[in-house]
Amino acid sequence: MPILTRLYLPEDFAAQSIFLQFAMFFAGVMTWRYEYFVQLPKEHAEAQALIHLTVTLALAGAVLLTPCVWLVAQRVESFSANRALSNWLWLAPSTAALISVSLAYQHRVQRFGLFKLSGLGEVAAKLGNVGSGVAAALLGVGGLGLLLTTAAGTASKFFFHLTFSKATIKRDTEHLDIGKQKYS
Repeated sequence: MPILTRLYLPEDFAAQSIFLQFAMFFAGVMTWRYEYFVQLPKEHAEAQALIHLTVTLALAGAVLLTPCVWLVAQRVESFSANRALSNWLWLAPSTAALISVSLAYQHRVQRFGLFKLSGLGEVAAKLGNVGSGVAAALLGVGGLGLLLTTAAGTASKFFFHLTFSKATIKRDTEHLDIGKQKYS
């Protein structure tokens, strides 16, 4: 974070904060936060069904909300003090979808007790977040680079869990009864 504060203006951080508020609101509206329930079912098939439901709702929500947000943002652009935010607010639903799906997969990893892998996913998220912010600043993208850091960090965590969790879950659960079931 100290690196990003040297690369971006306070106005950029204000725009990022507002953008994150929209993204988190959309995440709740789009998926009804079902990703938080992945750890609860007794049966793994039910947990997998919750993950599929979360992914479906997140994708549908992003597809439906993105054009709506773009239209609304264009209409209220004249009222906005921060033009960069209104120009890029349409990215909030996609960011929200990434947040929800990433959390669903992280909770899947935690469901199997792989907390070290879950923690490493958080490290991947921070690296993606700061790395994308630094890269965007070096490319001269401006405040948009800071808005994209959340999506980049979340995508990093998602791909980390997608890449490493399947093999780790299979390896660590082969000797258990649950390891005989098929996981995807």
